[in-house]
Amino acid sequence: ELSGGVVEAANLGDSGFMLIRGAVGTATAGLQPRHGRPRLEVVVRSAEQQHGWNWPYQLMRLPEGLSSVASVRLRDSAADCERYQFCVYPGDLLLAYSDGFSDNLFENEILQAVQDELAAAAREAQAAPPAS
Repeated sequence: ELSGGVVEAANLGDSGFMLIRGAVGTATAGLQPRHGRPRLEVVVRSAEQQHGWNWPYQLMRLPEGLSSVASVRLRDSAADCERYQFCVYPGDLLLAYSDGFSDNLFENEILQAVQDELAAAAREAQAAPPAS
C-alpha cells in the first residue's frame, strides 16, 4: 500500500521485493555516476523466510479433513509474514519477484539489467518525435 510517499509491504516465503533507487533527484544524490549514468542501489530488500534449507514459508489452507492430521509446523499463515514500511521517492523502482528470479541472479546482475533497460528507454524517448 502506498500512502503519502510511504509504502507498507508484507512478504512471506522466498519470493520478495527490492526497492531500487538512482543517484539523481533522490535522497541518494551524493552517489557518483558510473559511465555518465547514475549508479543504482538497493535501498530496501525483503528477507527470505525459510524453515530450513529449501523449505520456504508458504501460505497454506487445508481442508477440514486434513487439518487434524497435518503437522502444525507445516501451517504457515499470513500472520507469519515479515512487514516493511519505507519511504519512496519519484524515480524509485519497486521490483517484486519470485524465488526463481533471486535464485538465478545476483544483486549486481539485477541492478545492471535494470540500468540497461533504463538506458534503452531513455534512448528511445530521445529518438521519438515530439508528440503533437
